[in-house]
Amino acid sequence: MKAHEIKSKLIDIATHNLEGIILELRGDIKNMLRGEGSTDEGGFSGTKGDYSAVGQENYLREQAQINRREAEKHENLIQLLKGIETERDCEEIGPGCLVYTNRGNFLIAHAVRPIELEGKNYILIGPEAPIYKEMRGKTAGNKFTFRQIDYLIKSVL
Repeated sequence: MKAHEIKSKLIDIATHNLEGIILELRGDIKNMLRGEGSTDEGGFSGTKGDYSAVGQENYLREQAQINRREAEKHENLIQLLKGIETERDCEEIGPGCLVYTNRGNFLIAHAVRPIELEGKNYILIGPEAPIYKEMRGKTAGNKFTFRQIDYLIKSVL
């Protein structure tokens, strides 16, 4: 498989994974807003009303809001990933490059879960990643050290 095909496939897999997370978050939001899991049992003895049920509802609304923000963050990340230029050939490490090292394989895109493709593991990192700051601008054959570990860049595609 050619470098641009690997890049495209990695982006597709990452996007698919993120879409699955979004669906799960939206399902959780629906359950929270429907009140599943809330109870009318409990409360504080000797007080008027059941404060535990009200507290539970408030907690579920807050959790739903957190999940909404997380889903939006993942939706934005999908759009950023889809904007990565996968056809570009790279000579030096920069955004959109596929980097093979003696310690692992990287796609410079945006940070998402590692992906296995054709028996190889790929770590997707963004330009804000500390390791990227060490490898940026380097070419095949160059070395860099990150967290006291030496890396040899085998190829940049």
